[in-house]
Amino acid sequence: MLTVSPRMVNGTWWLASLPAAARFSDALGKVERTQTALLMANLRRNAGTEYGRRHGFARIASVREFQERVPLVSYDDLQPMVQRMAAGEADVLIPGRPTAFIPTSGSTAATKLIPYNRALRYEFQEGIATWIAGMFHTYPWIVGGHAFWSVSPVTRRNHRTPGGIAVGYDDDAEYLHPVIARLLARAMAVPSSVARISEMDAFRYISLAFLLGASDLRFISVWNPTFLMLLLSRLMEWSESLVRDLSQGTLTPPGDTPSGIPDQLRAQFTPVPRRAREIEAALGRDSAQCFSALWPQLSVISCWTAAAAAGPAGQLQQLFPGVRLAPKGLLATEGLVSFPLAKRHGNALAVRSHFFEFLPLDGGAIRTAWQVERGRTYQVVLTTGGGLYRYQLGDIVRIDDFVGTCPLIEFLGRHGRVSDLCGEKLHEGHVTATIRAAAERFRLPLGFALLAPEVGDGSAGYTLFFTCDTADDEQRWKQFAREVERGLHENTHYDYCRRLGQLAPMRYLPLTLSTTQAFAIYDEVMLSRGLRAGDIKPANLDTSDDWRMVFM
Repeated sequence: MLTVSPRMVNGTWWLASLPAAARFSDALGKVERTQTALLMANLRRNAGTEYGRRHGFARIASVREFQERVPLVSYDDLQPMVQRMAAGEADVLIPGRPTAFIPTSGSTAATKLIPYNRALRYEFQEGIATWIAGMFHTYPWIVGGHAFWSVSPVTRRNHRTPGGIAVGYDDDAEYLHPVIARLLARAMAVPSSVARISEMDAFRYISLAFLLGASDLRFISVWNPTFLMLLLSRLMEWSESLVRDLSQGTLTPPGDTPSGIPDQLRAQFTPVPRRAREIEAALGRDSAQCFSALWPQLSVISCWTAAAAAGPAGQLQQLFPGVRLAPKGLLATEGLVSFPLAKRHGNALAVRSHFFEFLPLDGGAIRTAWQVERGRTYQVVLTTGGGLYRYQLGDIVRIDDFVGTCPLIEFLGRHGRVSDLCGEKLHEGHVTATIRAAAERFRLPLGFALLAPEVGDGSAGYTLFFTCDTADDEQRWKQFAREVERGLHENTHYDYCRRLGQLAPMRYLPLTLSTTQAFAIYDEVMLSRGLRAGDIKPANLDTSDDWRMVFM
């Protein structure tokens, strides 16, 4: 087989991504024209569908007419039509049938099936290619080595709808152009086929084995920073076995899982005794020096760093003090919303991917991408080629700035995550901002932080569970907790419930766990609710009232 170096693969990917980046650059100064043209092309393409005929897509000639004729919808509104599509019915939301349904559970266990077709795939590719071109332009040195693109273990294999349509993809590279996907496999430190291992310990062990074998690792891309922290937390526990496997070219994960390892993976894992000796020497150092010694060329980790991910990202930075954290944009199963721009602060709205509208959180008329205002917060509304029209995504963003006429946005949290014991209506975005501001004021290096309701003995209230990597400082913790409580009172509904005595004062509980241990417990709870590992997002608010029992 012809040997293809990571430099050749990454260089080819960079070159192939440049046309999309050029198209996006051209659109920066003409967002209204770009967005309008994209919407009209989508309506023409889907005019013959049942949904298109019902809402008169063929007769819509402007954005205003589109907003007047087509209603805002949630997934619940579309679910009956999605179920018919899953049963095999064609021309419902999109022409023909979907190529697949991608499952997503958001912040709850209920699974949503998102139709996926060629048009939506192109929309994803356009945004991803622009991001990739910008990333290689900003960090050109990462072209020369292997990269770790995180994969999630598949929990249900060979699953199809009643109509015979595949549910999910075994490989996230399905979002890329097929030629690029095949090339990329040559530069991945961890093969994508690792995703076929559904047992979590085996998945993590084999991921670590391949990662340790990549001495030239230069770039890591994960979504949730806790995903990488939890993976690395098992390194010392399994170190002896990992070193032996690297030396001998074997794969012996914990537990009774050998039959669950694809033969393809065993064939790719060859003995590297010299590398095994290097790893054994590196593992004797403290954590920060250990990781630097394991991967001396690693220079960039791309992950979420905003909203509830800010704390975990800070913890990850401590593990890799000499590595740059590159913020991720906002990507959902339903669509790609934003991505980082080359050598510029902030995430640009993906104006060439989907048609966007924005619902102001403080009331008022819905806005288009060229009508939003700096400093205001909105809920994102999507119209995509995959059959979602004026779909309320539920993600809350703030408009931070503009580049040309294109908005730069920051993700603040989920609109749908609301805790409401007796009318207080606490929203995750407000809770996250309150916790972060209080931690910054009292200079507490928070790791894990979760506000959750507690009900018992005739009283109801909230408890803040958190980890903090400072020595016990009860006084500072009390000040921090009082500041969080004060911030919660800015919510008039919470303030009213507290004044009426319906809610008890907020309690706080510093956990006797490391940050990594706390996130491991949180992830296990989310997995038990039906979420995939790659779908678990950091959160500072949860509506379940059993977290004290979970952590104790």
